[in-house]
Amino acid sequence: MAATPAEDTSKLIETEAAPAQIAASPAEPAAPPAVDLGDYKVWNPPGGPAGTPASLPDSYFEPTAAELQSAYQSQSRLVDKLANAPLKTEAIRQKEAKEKLARWPETRIRVKFPNQLQVERAFPSKNTIKSVYAFVRNCLTDEAKPNKFILCSTTIPPLLPEILAKAEDLPPPPTFDPSPSTDAKGKGRALGGGGAGSSSSGDSKLPKWLKLGKK
Repeated sequence: MAATPAEDTSKLIETEAAPAQIAASPAEPAAPPAVDLGDYKVWNPPGGPAGTPASLPDSYFEPTAAELQSAYQSQSRLVDKLANAPLKTEAIRQKEAKEKLARWPETRIRVKFPNQLQVERAFPSKNTIKSVYAFVRNCLTDEAKPNKFILCSTTIPPLLPEILAKAEDLPPPPTFDPSPSTDAKGKGRALGGGGAGSSSSGDSKLPKWLKLGKK
């Protein structure tokens, strides 16, 4: 059965359009545009004596009677404050929220990975956790970005090489040991001892007639 002219023209259009479609399709996918990660810091895993916490005895973590009493009083004051707090209008709540934003306009968040590598960045206080997820996702490699992840998971998503290149060592933690202070009583004892010694040496320098008088 011979093909009609309409069928011939449709086949011709299809055969002519096929090479054009092949030429229009790119050979490789285009690279995604670079994302501005903002001002951030990367910290290496803590290591060495500076990053190793001091070993403390079990008695260090046992609260004393004074600490328990202080915690109980603080909790009681908090309960009384919440129970006896006056009702707040919407205008008062908005005013307090504005005061908090003015006092803390940014919130610095540090994300720690299972290999102890840490990425830190300051976010506006109005942002939600979605901004943190977007920042962490942009730090990952292109192969790991499409994968879903949870910030509290134990998997190690691969980071970009330029992120790892900015890693710095953590600063040494502050020491809470009391600084050596001068003891006034100790000084007094030292002075007293010196004074006794000086008095004995002074007696040896006294004249003989004064020594006989003292006896």
